[in-house]
Amino acid sequence: MVQVGYISMDWVNTNPLYMYAAIGAGSAGVMLLIFMLLFLWEVKTYGIYKYIDRDDEKARNHYFYSFVGTIIYGHGQFKSSNNKVSMIMRLLCDTLFLVICDKLVMILCCTGDGKWRVDSKVTCWEGEHLKIGSIALIALAYYIPFCIMVAPMFVEFSTPLSGSCKDYFSLTSTVEFIKPYLSFITLSKSFMLVSAQFISQGKPVGTVLSQLLVCLALFASTVLWSWKNFNPLEFQQVSTPAFPYGVSIVKSLAFFAGVIGSIIELLFVYEVLPNTLFGASASQQDTDMQYLLLLVMISCVIAGLCFLRLKHVAKRAQKQYAPEKQAMLEENVEIQDMSPLFQGTQIAFDIFSNRWSWS
Repeated sequence: MVQVGYISMDWVNTNPLYMYAAIGAGSAGVMLLIFMLLFLWEVKTYGIYKYIDRDDEKARNHYFYSFVGTIIYGHGQFKSSNNKVSMIMRLLCDTLFLVICDKLVMILCCTGDGKWRVDSKVTCWEGEHLKIGSIALIALAYYIPFCIMVAPMFVEFSTPLSGSCKDYFSLTSTVEFIKPYLSFITLSKSFMLVSAQFISQGKPVGTVLSQLLVCLALFASTVLWSWKNFNPLEFQQVSTPAFPYGVSIVKSLAFFAGVIGSIIELLFVYEVLPNTLFGASASQQDTDMQYLLLLVMISCVIAGLCFLRLKHVAKRAQKQYAPEKQAMLEENVEIQDMSPLFQGTQIAFDIFSNRWSWS
């Protein structure tokens, strides 16, 4: 007398080709749809300012900071979006990048005998696979370049920072990444997927090697980039790959953990490491997890030491240079009435920041 209704998901296993196409091509289509709607809205707004309101300056500023203007002029100051659109774009182009790109790439992966790698019943580039593969190839050609070059502009609008040492080192404040760094990370992910699926044909050794190379490149670039731009006296300047500075440390340790983890996997594949740890013997899988957990513990200790060291350096630099900087600022020469163009303007030079300032 009682009928129970449920949604069956058995079709997912029987139609993996359609499932991969729905996830990959569908997500890429949503991303392109947002771009097109945003472009149409910007064109409409520009037309209203230009031809209805007759405000050329407002129309010119809108175009300059629009999506198209940001790409053409390359200034990176995209102001025609909001946090909701930015959140959706970051979700599709950053958080779910590996998932979406992997599904699109896997549709194109075939074995040596012309069969689809996921389902041997499907013949590559015939029938349904020809149509879906063509769609996946077109979606992939749009998705990866957009995620690398365009999507980093859709970053959330940051909240005001006080510029204190606490904001600079804390992990609870607003987190920001500069756009070239985001593009480099996305490019590295793309290289890892392509090399793991196409070059190594999904084999374990090739996959681990691709992960090792990518993690090593990201670790080296993050460490060198963040250390080169470390400035303990001007915390409010976001000149490092990530802000606060502690995020750069965490990401560096994460990439370093990926390097060590890949090396451990390679050593286990070639049976170089023993299946014992601290005198206790276990299976290869259990020993692998024990080595990784040991690595996590060591990384946490190193992260804590790095935080303490950097905070000590920053506080010592502030105490050392703050009185001298204040004294020199008071002795800066103010130049007035240089010319009629600068009447009423006060100009001063700061020897510590090597900058001219005027008011």
